[in-house]
Amino acid sequence: MGGGRHSRLAVSACVIAALAIPNGGLVFAKSVTEELGTDDAAILGKVKSSNVWGGDGSIEGTGGVAYMPALGAPPKRVALVSFYVWDCGNSKTRVYHTYSATYRSTREYTVVGVEGIAEVLYVLGIGPLNETFARHVMLLLTPGEFLDTDAKRSAYQAFEIEQSAMAKFAGHFQKDAPKGIRIDGAPAEYRLLKVITNNNAERNDFMLAAKGGDGKLFEGLGHHLAGQLGVDAVALFYNVVQGEKERVELLSSYLYLFGPNPVKDASPSRSWSGHQYAGHYLKIDATIMKTTKEGNAAEVDIAGFDRVTRALGERTGQYIEEEIHPAK
Repeated sequence: MGGGRHSRLAVSACVIAALAIPNGGLVFAKSVTEELGTDDAAILGKVKSSNVWGGDGSIEGTGGVAYMPALGAPPKRVALVSFYVWDCGNSKTRVYHTYSATYRSTREYTVVGVEGIAEVLYVLGIGPLNETFARHVMLLLTPGEFLDTDAKRSAYQAFEIEQSAMAKFAGHFQKDAPKGIRIDGAPAEYRLLKVITNNNAERNDFMLAAKGGDGKLFEGLGHHLAGQLGVDAVALFYNVVQGEKERVELLSSYLYLFGPNPVKDASPSRSWSGHQYAGHYLKIDATIMKTTKEGNAAEVDIAGFDRVTRALGERTGQYIEEEIHPAK
């Protein structure tokens, strides 16, 4: 396990070298550190909830909201099944103005481009994310750790995200991109399990489009995939970026946890077999890359992203503990 993480750091150094071409010291509009600061407590205070509407769930396990007290304790083993970057492609002045004539795209996202961004963010952020989960008695597992049998590897490769009809309608506005442009990518060891979001660039709102619950999504991730992987829960982490004319901005980052229905004897006919356990996000609005007029990477500055993953991981752990042991 240790060797894999050392090699990941080496890969990151190569990716940064490929992305960050010296260009005379370009000045970033506002970096992650400048935007968020260095006070971890203050950053934690900026994390917002993206949890399901509907109260605290039912003691009988019915409905779309998890009854968290039935868990008894935080999920011990959590598989991070996807970590990805997605360029929303929206004009900030119009809601759902996706890949329009007014959208100033970087010319092309190559594999080194979008997957390179995902790789460097992941390498910087995974350590603090692991640490915060461990602090809340949860072991966060990467693919190299949870894919330890052929059956699990096959299940992981075969799994596909499914969402409700309403979510699919919302997804109509985010699925297309100009020919030749890569709009999403993940580190090499991860599958890109992309979810449908609210897709509102005007408000920087890319929360999961499931505030009212989504049986297909929650059961697929929380019950089917978690069960096939032999873990207590699964996690998704995604980052929304926007390629402008001469820069790439990191708009916001999102972390969601899904697991089996905490009520073990819930009626199959009146309940979902899987639920969302937690959902949180952090708005960032910082420049992480300067590009040339041709859309090639010129400089990269992702310093401070480790504070993003630390804050999201910490708030997730706090929330789960609060929900399992609610104040009386």
